[in-house]
Amino acid sequence: MFAVEINKTIELLAGTFLVLILATIGVFVLRRMKDPNLDPAVIETFRSRVRAWWLLFCPLVGAFFLGPTATVSLFAMISLLAFREYITVVPTRLADHRSLFWVYLFCIPAQFLLVGLDPHWFRARFGISPYLVFSILIPAYVFLLVPAWIAASNDPKRFLERIAKIQVGLLICVYCLGFVPALLTMEVPARQTEEAVGSPVLPQLLDSAVEAANYAAIAIETVPAVVLPETCQAGKTTKNLPESSPGSSESMRDDPVPDDPAPERHTVHYPGTPASSGAPPGQTGENVANERRDMVEKPLPKPSWRKLRLLFFFVLIVQISDLLQYAWSQSSRKHVVAPTINSTRTWSGVFGGAATTALIGIALWYFTPFTRWWEPGVVAFAVSLMGFAGGITMSAIKRDRGVEDYGTLVEGHGGILDRLDSLCFAAPLFYHLTWLFLNKT
Repeated sequence: MFAVEINKTIELLAGTFLVLILATIGVFVLRRMKDPNLDPAVIETFRSRVRAWWLLFCPLVGAFFLGPTATVSLFAMISLLAFREYITVVPTRLADHRSLFWVYLFCIPAQFLLVGLDPHWFRARFGISPYLVFSILIPAYVFLLVPAWIAASNDPKRFLERIAKIQVGLLICVYCLGFVPALLTMEVPARQTEEAVGSPVLPQLLDSAVEAANYAAIAIETVPAVVLPETCQAGKTTKNLPESSPGSSESMRDDPVPDDPAPERHTVHYPGTPASSGAPPGQTGENVANERRDMVEKPLPKPSWRKLRLLFFFVLIVQISDLLQYAWSQSSRKHVVAPTINSTRTWSGVFGGAATTALIGIALWYFTPFTRWWEPGVVAFAVSLMGFAGGITMSAIKRDRGVEDYGTLVEGHGGILDRLDSLCFAAPLFYHLTWLFLNKT
């Protein structure tokens, strides 16, 4: 099963990079064509998007192979940079700097630390899932502390406006974005995790089954072939051994044997079950208990190729949706959604792109953990619409502040937040829809 899971991951990553290579070659060819029917602005936009995709997928794939901790750390860094870009666009006062200092120093690291902890370790230590903490840390407690910190600075000028801007930035750049790496620590049913790479559940179950079969075979071989006669006497059962049996004697034949003697039991230890007195050959009960304890004493999550593919599937779907909505909108310029905010999106482009994204999600079902073929299509359709909501919302903020882009990371396409606006809005929806589908009864 290890080979199957890693092969699926390699196939998905290789296919994505092949498409990126073909897109890069296509842009190179189109820029050198002199066809008057080609719009240079559209070609330049496509070139910028391809470059942004390279900058996004290369670090992401590198973090995948370094493990879940590296992936969570990557998104924590992205969140810091995105929040910084947001704060540079919205106006702040000197009195806000103290609260921003605590946001950078404590809130963002704490949020991603909770996201990156192994849920089994956290539950063993505190009795609850880490989701119950990181899902309310920012919208409940930080949203209350930020106004208090700003109020303590003794500067009430435009107080409501200032705290609202900081809270919106935290919600989008930190809280929502945190649901992307949270996919790596999502708690799913056992049937979804038995095949996970790095998880010892399946190999240990197979080993235990083999041991149980061996014990059963040994027990069958040691059963005597002769059926022993039984004589019932005054509430007790006696068993007479044949005279030809080795070591037999008259006294042995007359000795009573208790009713239904308890057979020798060979206990097989399964991961996650309470310890018992038995242990596999060559392993004591104390060693088994220590091994089981080690499984929950490490706060870092174990790598799972299945969950890594789920995260990659989400990022891929969001980027494909953004491109398809743009392409569909260019094919028909009627019924622009919000001409003042974003003139490149039409209603036909939004729903046409969402429908096409749903078909692509279904086509990628093989690489996902969903059990039914239509589930990735439903998730992809919803994610596409939510991604559009994120793009138009962040564009409205830019128009309000009178800026073209949030940063200059990607030439022609702005900064990190310009590329991740759809991702931020779609992440919580994708997380919860995926959890619902995987945990359905």
